[in-house]
Amino acid sequence: LKIVPNLYLNIPFDHDNHNERAKIEDCIVCHHGGENGVIDPEVSSEDQPCSECHKANMPSGRTPLMRAYHKNCIECHTAQNKGPTTCGACHK
Repeated sequence: LKIVPNLYLNIPFDHDNHNERAKIEDCIVCHHGGENGVIDPEVSSEDQPCSECHKANMPSGRTPLMRAYHKNCIECHTAQNKGPTTCGACHK
């Protein structure tokens, strides 16, 4: 499997449509914040893209962008039994 870093910066995502369909009331569910890789449940990163904190290549123990998307998005989609969960569903 060859990982192409820019592949994760170009995933089609309609933020407003997603929020309406997912009925997410608390932005911090996805837009968590914190420092030095430690999530603080009281800190939001609403004004920043995921790639601001999650780079394509991260030091050991930190979550790279690909893993952040896969963990946050796919785990939520699986738990809710809604949304894409396969590679081709997001990576057109």
